[in-house]
Formats: sequence, C-alpha cells, structure tokens
Amino acid sequence: MANSSYRAWCRSILGLLAVALVSGCGSPSRSPAPAPASEASQPPIKYIPAELPSCAAIKEAVSGLPPVEKSTDAGITPTRTCTYRNSTDEAPYVSLKMDIMGEDRNVDTREITNTFVKGRFAALELPGDERITDLGVGTEARWSDPERNKTSCILEFLDENAILSVQYTTQNEDPSRSEQCRTGATDLARQLYAAIQPR
Repeated sequence: MANSSYRAWCRSILGLLAVALVSGCGSPSRSPAPAPASEASQPPIKYIPAELPSCAAIKEAVSGLPPVEKSTDAGITPTRTCTYRNSTDEAPYVSLKMDIMGEDRNVDTREITNTFVKGRFAALELPGDERITDLGVGTEARWSDPERNKTSCILEFLDENAILSVQYTTQNEDPSRSEQCRTGATDLARQLYAAIQPR
C-alpha cells in the first residue's frame, strides 16, 4: 500500500513538472532587445580650431611646400589661413584656408552644424564654378571660377563642419584651367587634407 501511494505521488509530481515545462516555465530566458544607439555612440564634430595643426606643422607633413610666408594660426578663430612661398611675389605659391564652424566636440550639435556648413558651401557657389566628383577627399568639391584668377587654380571642398580652400600657382604661372595647375592643386589638396586630420 505504501509503495502504491508513493508511486501515485511520484506520478503526480512528474505530471506537474511536465505541465510547467510545456507552459514555458523551464524555457531559456530570452536576450533583451538591443537598446537604441545612444548619442554618446555617435561621432562628434570633426574639426575644432584649437586642435588644428599649425601652418609650420602642416609644412612638415606635406612634401614640396615652400616655406611658410604667412599664417593665422592663433588656434581660437574659426578661420585659419596658411600661405607658402619662397619669397614675396615669387611662384610657386600655395594657400590653404580652413573655415570651420564649431568650437568643441559636442555630439548634440554635430548634425545641425554639418547641415549649416553644407548650406553655406552651396550658398558660396558662383555661376562660373565647376563641380568635380573625383577629388577623393571631402563630400563635395569644385573649382573656383577660373576667371577670378587666371594664373592660380582654386580648389574648394566641403568636409563635415569645414570648408577648405587650396589656391595654387605653379612655378611657371600656368593658366588656371591648365592641366599643370589643376593636377598640382589636386595633389596638394589631398596632402593638405591628410595633414589636418584630427589625431
């Protein structure tokens, strides 16, 4: 009798366990859904004036640049200009202008700042400018109207919160539309771009 009662009790317990397993009580816990990306995971504003390299440091990073002729690299102004030339009024001549919006790496203002700078870049375009798509740096680029300066080619390009401009005059002062001028300016633009990237 005792054995019979014991077996009945075991069957009852096993039955309850089976019901619990079928109802999901014994199933593995599910992984929580991934949380939405937080603002902290978004990239910050790219360029900060105070963190840009000096004109002298840029020269060290770019091969073939003439000596620094003039610089405005105080580090706190939104516009930075570096000019390079062997002596006054002597070619070749290189000028790099960096016009930057944004004073710190605030993630919250990155999108609105970049959108503002993009609109500004578009607003500065003139009817004689020539858009280009194969520069390889920045998001938009164009040749400045060649009629503005017939012996220098000026390459302007947009990169997030910065508008960058490279002006180049060849040793022989080739015309602004010439292959010699534009090839030299393109090569310099790529090297100058690499030299100012945030570290």
